[in-house]
Amino acid sequence: MLNKGMWHHATVIEEKVSTPEEAQAVIAARAGVPLSLHDPDVRFFLHDTFGISEVRALAHTATQKPSGARQWLIAAALTFTTEAQNALLKLLEDPPAASRFIIIIPRAATLLPTVRSRVALLRRPPQDVRPPDEGVHLLALERGEKLRYVAPLVKKGDKEGALALLDALEAALARYARDDEAARALLRQLPLLRTYLLGRAPSVKQILEYVAVTCPMVYP
Repeated sequence: MLNKGMWHHATVIEEKVSTPEEAQAVIAARAGVPLSLHDPDVRFFLHDTFGISEVRALAHTATQKPSGARQWLIAAALTFTTEAQNALLKLLEDPPAASRFIIIIPRAATLLPTVRSRVALLRRPPQDVRPPDEGVHLLALERGEKLRYVAPLVKKGDKEGALALLDALEAALARYARDDEAARALLRQLPLLRTYLLGRAPSVKQILEYVAVTCPMVYP
């Protein structure tokens, strides 16, 4: 939890919100900062997908002089496109002195490492994260068994289930398979695969079957 005096110029909160009221509640609960919906120096930018045009609007507002000492700019989305993140990176590298940014996104792992390195990160509470046992189990399966294992998620088009599986698999790969070249390659690809899953029309089948085929068999 943070307070206004300790705030980094940009903070990422792992959460899913769709309204200013939800964003306000999340910021208060997770960061301990009460922001007023009626404060002219508190601005909300809420979208399903944050693209380059949304970042431009955010940057334009950030350069405007606030009414008080500083302004708070809250950007919330299910996903940020790669182009938007690259544009956002430039803003975070040289932020206006009077602007503070709060980014709310369901999974911080979908952000580029260069973006994550320039923000303070408030991760989702541990109880909301799927345990890694499922990833360990998936590692130990042969390719055909992996394909059968992901088949129910594919059949339902279960995007949330697929994201949770990638989280568990990432934890298992990082713990048990770092010496495997194929595992290291898949670890590097997982952030991009999450980004695809959080897109407007993700192919759960294509992504999970790719993971099943490329994931090495490792016995912990």
